[in-house]
Amino acid sequence: MARAQAYTSLPLDTFARLAGIHPLHFNQVSVDGLAPTTKCSSPWLQHMWQTGGRIGREELANSIAECEDILESHLNFHLAPKWTTHLESFPHQGPGYWYNTVGPLQVDRGYLIEMGVQAKGSVALGADITWADPDGDGYFETGTVTGVTSVTDPSELVVYYPGVGGDDAWEIRPIKVTLNGAGGFVITFNRELCVIPEELEGYKVRAVEGSTTGNFLSEVDVFRKYTDPSVQGRYVWAPGDWCNVCGGNCKYSEQSACVIIREPRLGFLTSTPADWDTTELAFSTTKFDTCRWPDRIRFWVRSGWRNMTLPYPNIQMDPMWTRILTHFVLARIGRPLCGCDATEHESRYWAEDLSLVVGDSAVSRSFRTRAALLDNPLGPQRGAIQAWQFIERFKLGDRPVLG
Repeated sequence: MARAQAYTSLPLDTFARLAGIHPLHFNQVSVDGLAPTTKCSSPWLQHMWQTGGRIGREELANSIAECEDILESHLNFHLAPKWTTHLESFPHQGPGYWYNTVGPLQVDRGYLIEMGVQAKGSVALGADITWADPDGDGYFETGTVTGVTSVTDPSELVVYYPGVGGDDAWEIRPIKVTLNGAGGFVITFNRELCVIPEELEGYKVRAVEGSTTGNFLSEVDVFRKYTDPSVQGRYVWAPGDWCNVCGGNCKYSEQSACVIIREPRLGFLTSTPADWDTTELAFSTTKFDTCRWPDRIRFWVRSGWRNMTLPYPNIQMDPMWTRILTHFVLARIGRPLCGCDATEHESRYWAEDLSLVVGDSAVSRSFRTRAALLDNPLGPQRGAIQAWQFIERFKLGDRPVLG
């Protein structure tokens, strides 16, 4: 499976498809007559040290994660919805204190979706996989898992390797989820995403024979990944009591808060002290436990760009951003990807330095590129310039730096 310890918003297999890498080769799988290893010099492996210097899936994931962070820091929003934790510092006194309300605050990422912390719950552990060959080419490429659930949002169902406890590093994606009115679910995914771990790690690795069922998982764990609204904010007070009314001690004190999104696109919110009612499944507002303005608030939020026309907008990256991000990664990797001519051509194209002027007796090349584009913070490569043009078009205004 195209998995890695670095979890990226862009699935590795989606990157491979856009970069022109064969999905079987990218996942270390070979099938005679369909995807033999001779089509490329060798399949992708998990680590660079396994591949004789070529980039591995772990190194690729690190590059994608780095490029995601770079683009998001300039755009001031996440490229796809994700859960994050923030810690905001306050002045020691302000009018909001007297009304038991803190805000408005502007966070460092826009496009807020909902307040709460990421949570997971098991739906079907050890669910059997049924393998099928719908196109009759001899490769049983489609795995199907069925079961029953009370989940009503298909984007909340996720699939993991069995026995890993829902560790995101072992999430199988992309998948397709279908729910029916009777509470049943059907999840499908590709066979090459399910190579057994023993075939991926080790000192002596090889291409995995795709026609051998034993090389692939026979079962998976299905989880629900969702937002828990009971944990939204925590006020924090440093030791000491400057107002000399309440007692004090030498330790931090905290109090729970509910957080209200005031303006989702620009990232404005307010908060008030509140306790979660486990019966009503809602917050009940209260007053500050401490007699002075909080020093900080820690809050949890899900935010990011969403394309509501997609099947799973709460987890799926907009195809526009998947394309821009892929080209930017290709521009920055700076090392061989594989021996496939089509992939190497794609990589060289987006990594080409548009600030260079090349000329000799046989050929000359130059690019009429504006100096402002060449001097952009991302670099003069074609993929970097394209990314910067989209940043200039879609970025939100400057954000505060959170403590």
